[in-house]
Order: sequence, then structure tokens, then C-alpha cells
Amino acid sequence: MNPNATPENKKHSILGIISTLLALITGSIMLSLFIFSAYLDATTPGGVDEDSPAAILAGLGIFLTLAFIFLGTLFGFVGLFQNDKKKLFPAIGSFLNLFLLLGVIGVLILALLGNY
Repeated sequence: MNPNATPENKKHSILGIISTLLALITGSIMLSLFIFSAYLDATTPGGVDEDSPAAILAGLGIFLTLAFIFLGTLFGFVGLFQNDKKKLFPAIGSFLNLFLLLGVIGVLILALLGNY
């Protein structure tokens, strides 16, 4: 930590940049997986079989991106506590990752309840 760091000479947090990039990348992948899952269900007569390889891969992809969202949230919060770095990217990354996390959890709860 640099006690002489002023706002003018602070650098951006690498963890914050990674957190923001993870949010953008995993958010777009998650949206693609949800669209793919909806397409599978809409084009399969009687609904998609839960044991089909495509449905299994889509489900695994959703849970894998959920793990990356957790990682991005962790990086964002760690970046917020770096005193010698700027807080812009960690704040954006934390917000986006938490938004994605709550959105995915909400969609999964709706799917489990059958109200979607």
C-alpha cells in the first residue's frame, strides 16, 4: 500500500477490471444459454427431455457460469478494499455480478416453482 497515493496517481484495480470483464462475458453466455434452453423447449414436441445431451449441457453451462459469477463478485469485493487503487471497476464489477447472481437465482426459483 502506498500511503502517498493521491486520487490523481492511483491506478485501476486489476481485480476490478477482471470482475467487470467476468460480469460482461458470463452475462452474455448466460443469456445465450437461457435463449438456447427456451429454443430447445419450444422446438421439441411435448417439451425437451431432461435427459437429452443438449439439456444436460445447457444446465451444466448455466451452473458453470454461475461459478464464474461468484468468482467475479469475489474479485469485485476484494478490489473494493484495495486502498491504493481506484474503485470504479470493482464497484461496477461487483454490481453487475450481484445483479447477475440475483437474476439467475430468481430464474432458477421460478423454474423450480413451475411459474415461468
